[in-house]
Amino acid sequence: MKNINDPAAIAAILSTFPHKYTHRVQFHEVDSVGAAHNVSYLYWIEQSRIEYFRDSGLPINPRTFLREFPLMVVRSEIDYFAPAYFDDEISIYSRITKIGDSSIHFENVAARGTDTICAHAKGVMVHLDPLTGKPRKVPAEYKSILIK
Repeated sequence: MKNINDPAAIAAILSTFPHKYTHRVQFHEVDSVGAAHNVSYLYWIEQSRIEYFRDSGLPINPRTFLREFPLMVVRSEIDYFAPAYFDDEISIYSRITKIGDSSIHFENVAARGTDTICAHAKGVMVHLDPLTGKPRKVPAEYKSILIK
């Protein structure tokens, strides 16, 4: 994705993402000029993925990502286009682009309002065996929840 300045094009892109998580930029997430730290976007994207899972019907509890459905982010790629500032409302749009044997591929867009794309990210999460830490197949029940 490249930087896009046309509101109609941005709206068309955002409409292709089935999930939206909204966050207000906190003071501790910004630098001395009030712009969000780059790492803040990764935290927002992580929370957006969790809410995506929850809204898809995956049961979320304190054991979900430790024992029941352990996942590890193994790849993150992000391009930044425009800053987010303290107290801005940022929406993180999410979609799954692929579910492999043991991996789940996400794409995310962070937007300020509906006319500014702040960042575009791609990530891969791998389902792990909680005892060995090695990749294992995404269970069919979780796959079917996420596919719908």
